[in-house]
Amino acid sequence: MKLKSIEIYGFKSFADRTLLEFNQGITGIVGPNGSGKSNISDAVRWVLGEQSPKALRGSKMEDVIFSGTDHRKALPYCEVSLLFDNEDGSLNTDFSEVMVTRRAYRSGEGEYYLNKNLCRLKDILELFRDTGIGKEGYSIIGQGRIDDILSVKSNERRQVFEEAAGIVTYRVRKEEAERNLQKTRENLVRVNDIIDEISLRLDPLKQQAEDAKTYLSNAERLKLLELNIFIIRQDRLKIRLNSIEERIKNHSEALFSAQENIKLLTEKRVQIDEKQESLDEKDKQQRKAQLQLSEEKQEATNERERLQAALNFHKKESERLKNEATKLEEKLADMLSDNKNTGERQKEKQSQLDSLQEKLSKEQLELSRKEDNEREKQLELDNHRDELLNIANRVTDAKTLETKQQTVFFQLNEQLSQLAQVLVQKTDSFKKGETVLSEIVESASKVSEQVENAKKDVETLLIKRETAEEALEKAIEYEHKMVQDMGVLNSKLTLLEEMAEGYEGYYNAVKQAINISRNNPNVHGVVAKLIEVPKEYETAIDMLLGGQLQHIITSDEETAQEIIDYLRKNRLGRTTFLPLTSVKGRTLNESERKLLKTEGCIGLASELIHYDDKYKGIVDSLLGRCVITKDLKSAIDIMRKGAYRFNAVTLNGDVMRAGGSMTGGTSQNQSASLLGRERQRKELAVSIKQLEEALSEKRNEIAELKKEYDEISVSYIDADKKLNEINLQYALEKEKLQSTKADVEKERLSLDETLQAQAQLELAIDDINKDLADIKTRSEAEQVDQGAMQQKTKDLQEMLKTAREDVALQREIVQELALNEQSARHELLVLQKEEKLSLSEQEDLRKRAEENYRLSSEEDSKAQSVKENLAKINDKLEVLQNKNIIQQEEASKLEIDRQQLFKDRKRNSDETELFHNKVNEESDKLHKAELLYARNEDERNSLASNILSKYDMTYAQALDYRFEDNIPLPSLEREANEKRETIKRLGHINVQAVEEYAATKERYDDMNTQKEDAEKAEKDLTKLIDRLLKEMSLRFVGEFKKLGEHFQESFTRLFGGGTAALTLSDPENPLICDIEISAQPPGKRLQLLSLLSGGERALTAIAILFAMLKLKPTPFCVLDEIEAALDDANIGHFAEYLSEFAKTTQFIVVTHRKGTMECCDSLYGVAMQEKGVSTMVSVNLEDYKH
Repeated sequence: MKLKSIEIYGFKSFADRTLLEFNQGITGIVGPNGSGKSNISDAVRWVLGEQSPKALRGSKMEDVIFSGTDHRKALPYCEVSLLFDNEDGSLNTDFSEVMVTRRAYRSGEGEYYLNKNLCRLKDILELFRDTGIGKEGYSIIGQGRIDDILSVKSNERRQVFEEAAGIVTYRVRKEEAERNLQKTRENLVRVNDIIDEISLRLDPLKQQAEDAKTYLSNAERLKLLELNIFIIRQDRLKIRLNSIEERIKNHSEALFSAQENIKLLTEKRVQIDEKQESLDEKDKQQRKAQLQLSEEKQEATNERERLQAALNFHKKESERLKNEATKLEEKLADMLSDNKNTGERQKEKQSQLDSLQEKLSKEQLELSRKEDNEREKQLELDNHRDELLNIANRVTDAKTLETKQQTVFFQLNEQLSQLAQVLVQKTDSFKKGETVLSEIVESASKVSEQVENAKKDVETLLIKRETAEEALEKAIEYEHKMVQDMGVLNSKLTLLEEMAEGYEGYYNAVKQAINISRNNPNVHGVVAKLIEVPKEYETAIDMLLGGQLQHIITSDEETAQEIIDYLRKNRLGRTTFLPLTSVKGRTLNESERKLLKTEGCIGLASELIHYDDKYKGIVDSLLGRCVITKDLKSAIDIMRKGAYRFNAVTLNGDVMRAGGSMTGGTSQNQSASLLGRERQRKELAVSIKQLEEALSEKRNEIAELKKEYDEISVSYIDADKKLNEINLQYALEKEKLQSTKADVEKERLSLDETLQAQAQLELAIDDINKDLADIKTRSEAEQVDQGAMQQKTKDLQEMLKTAREDVALQREIVQELALNEQSARHELLVLQKEEKLSLSEQEDLRKRAEENYRLSSEEDSKAQSVKENLAKINDKLEVLQNKNIIQQEEASKLEIDRQQLFKDRKRNSDETELFHNKVNEESDKLHKAELLYARNEDERNSLASNILSKYDMTYAQALDYRFEDNIPLPSLEREANEKRETIKRLGHINVQAVEEYAATKERYDDMNTQKEDAEKAEKDLTKLIDRLLKEMSLRFVGEFKKLGEHFQESFTRLFGGGTAALTLSDPENPLICDIEISAQPPGKRLQLLSLLSGGERALTAIAILFAMLKLKPTPFCVLDEIEAALDDANIGHFAEYLSEFAKTTQFIVVTHRKGTMECCDSLYGVAMQEKGVSTMVSVNLEDYKH
């Protein structure tokens, strides 16, 4: 293996891309101080993985990037590439050429490439381990490294010697094993902690799981029991409701019947009242008729008395006339005998006549007065009789009204009495209801507060749980997405790597050519892999180059010819080769370049991509005369202006070739994936790394979120359970409150109605009392008036009777006087006639006697007529008496009817009251039945609601869970209570415990498996470390002994004598003890290294270096002015010894010593023609040696 070249760009003072190619032997790098020649050795150290800015003579890693000058801008990144020839397979890779590249950006990011493939620093360190090449090896030795070799610090010195002894791989493996062992032990501790933690949770979880299973089993059985209890109770309630409905129907019918009876009784009462009115009217008429009959009877009696008086008068008059006629006859006889005394008698008679006429006149006046008085009395009596009849009617009306009002008063008092009792009961019931209601309201208020508090707790926990759950779900979802993305990215990366490795998508001839040339350094690869195209130009370059992307770049034509011959010989197809020696590109001339400023032109394609400078000719040949435009319009414009002498391509891939041909549309070409494959692989690697870090953080976040969610869930379940219990209690309280409110409201309304009814009854009673008082007052006044009127009527009747008796008596007196007067007149006339007519007197007496007899006969006739009239009057009186008897009988009958009506009214009232009681009774029963129905209906609805809320089932759905066996309800309830008690005894149940226990048990088993694996790994790693330590010790001791011998030889050779030795301070512990270096230059005694001169120290270190190279030669070695402290004589020894080693080892020597320069096969000169920028000049001294 040898170092073929080093390419530097932007590293320290190398602002331009610089390529140094090395041949076998010694290559010297010379130049004045400050020219930047040591920057080359720093670049080698840096590209091999040096991480310390101080080791690179800087303060921070950014210092290695070209920082700019007065005339140049600072570069954004630096890049160094080492190209190794690996034909001998020294490096553990199949490639015959190995290129190692490191790139650093000013932003602090860095990248490593192995054969232009992105890789890790670890991959590079692994590649060069135990080869002596590396930042810790002895292939790069500077003045500082000389100090490290001679350092008194054991660890710094030991690194160099271990590299030489070839145990670095063992040490790295041991350190890695120790790290793995430490990680394993930490993991074991963590696993043990987890196992301990899980163990602490496992038994309680197991118990919780058993409890949960018991709970779930009992809960399921309880569910079946409660559903069957629900079904039985629903069925019973249905039957009970049907029975209550029947009772309600019966009570309703009974109530209706009673109300109908009350209506009938009311109608009968109306009829009774109508009969009463009719009876009162009849009574009124009967009284009127009786009064009229009494008057008629009185008139008939009066008429009878008058007729009797007239009869007596006519009888007396007839008797008187007869007597008078007799007397006249006797007188005639007397006159005949007493004719002599006529004159004297005439005088006496005249005197008697005058006396009688005077007396008659007076008595007639008295009779006229008495008749007027009789008529007045009769008129007054008639008036009093009319008034008495009116008063009697009013008294009768008052009594009738009083009777009615008393009946009503009696009924209202009865109702008021009953209402008072009902009012007392309802008042007590209302007060009790209000007391119960206030207690329930207070209780419900407390429960409501508990519900609100519980709701707030549940809502808070629910929000927390939802937030935690949402965060957890989002995190898990995001984790799944990240895992999926990771899988997709890994798949893509693997696919890209496999495709890149197998050259998928390439022509078969290209694949075959690449496969047979993998170890051929003259085959550089395909164009697609050797150019780096920004993503935005990939489509354009792909469409432009097409199959040219698969052209193979070779160093020369001969290489291409060999591969072509092989392809032809084996019939493997054809492909195109681009030899670096023959392909020379060209670009736009100055006039054509001016067209790049045309609007829509992006630039020249060859200048818009990245590539190694050595491929510039090939890139120019492919892209040097192609411009990239934004769109086809811009391409046409610029092509027209350029006379179609070059190519143009748009960002969309539309191509215009020189000459004017145009290609566009869509394409199924796979070359785009070839061109962008490397870029995608880099991007995927970065994305995967970022995704891994994010995934780790997300998993930690998920663990925390799950823990938080579990804690919140437990709290939420407890709070929710508590809320359900309080809600149930609140629902019961609310239902009870509503029921009680309804009852109290009904009681209040009923009480109000009763109070209103009582007030109305009291008002009615007051009105009736007032009416009765008024009626009584009026009745008493009427009765008083009636009594007074009756007494006055009696008095008037007596007065009339007296007046009539006076008139009758006066008439008798007048009649008697008139008779006497008439008699006297007659007697006088007779006497006068007797005087005048003596003879005719007797005739007159006889005529008078006859006249008297005639008059007497007339009086008898009149008497007979009066007697007949009197008989008629008596008959009339008898008829009137009969009528009176009939009226009395009618009055008695009316009284009987009145009594019967009173009894009917009383019976009607009693029956009405009875039916009112019946109505009240049936109303109460109906109300109670309706309340009972409502309670049962509420109970039924409550049961249904409870089952619906608890199990989300209706009655119809619950029927599917009905037991086939008809288990009695008490047995079901007893078993349900037992299940509830069992569940209650279980306490708080974590229903997730079964799954948690299974998961925890599985995790516990996994942890135990991990523990066993970790313990096994710990034992294996311990054995590995012990084995590595043994192998390291054996190898180090053996190699160290050889190194000591080589050191003695090189020391003697370089110093021209003397002795030197390498020893271990503790041979029993060769890997940790100090490495002691003893040196005795010729002519001096053995002394400490610190006492040697600078030249002696440097030469001693060089002797050790050469001993190491002899023990284990490195492919190349970079020496940076390690001989600066040597004098010219020692320089000669150094140069001579160096030349001997150059036969097997390639040396790159940074020096300014002439003796060293003379032994070099080629020289590179470093100069700063531009201040701050290093440039290179190469000289092959072999050409001058011959």
